[in-house]
Amino acid sequence: MDWLGIIHTVTAGSALLFGPLVFFRRKGTRTHRLLGYGYVVSMLLLNATALMIYDLFDGFGVFHWAALVSLVTLASGFVPALLRRPQRTWIVWHYMGMNWSYVGLCAAAAAEFLTRLPAFIPRVLDYVPGSFFWNAVGAGTFIICGTGWYLVNRRRPGFALVQRMLDNN
Repeated sequence: MDWLGIIHTVTAGSALLFGPLVFFRRKGTRTHRLLGYGYVVSMLLLNATALMIYDLFDGFGVFHWAALVSLVTLASGFVPALLRRPQRTWIVWHYMGMNWSYVGLCAAAAAEFLTRLPAFIPRVLDYVPGSFFWNAVGAGTFIICGTGWYLVNRRRPGFALVQRMLDNN
């Protein structure tokens, strides 16, 4: 593995660790912000390195598009919190953007893990029809994003919180 791959892997691991530390701590505190900045920096470096890796497709491929989507979700969660704008709904933007950023990270990690499974369990190839690589990427992404959709929307602050904010203004 070259230096780019090492940086990519280390920043992916750190982002995977920062995410739960941010999610499961009290919100709005100094610790929440510092851990959040750690997550954002990790994700920026992770996506920057992802956009520099061309070994798989010998050019711009589907995972480069995924990195761009990741940057959009990260920005949609970070910038509103940083600026506290839009004034009435920044917290919903922050919640949704940061949560979907982490869901995307977990989906990528699951896809990465599943595509490497045949190296450890070669017989798995006997049970998966077609291209194992794309089936693994699709299954990992679908399962994680589906679970993420349920969890993100189950705890979404959008309804009661935003309604209270609008009623108070």
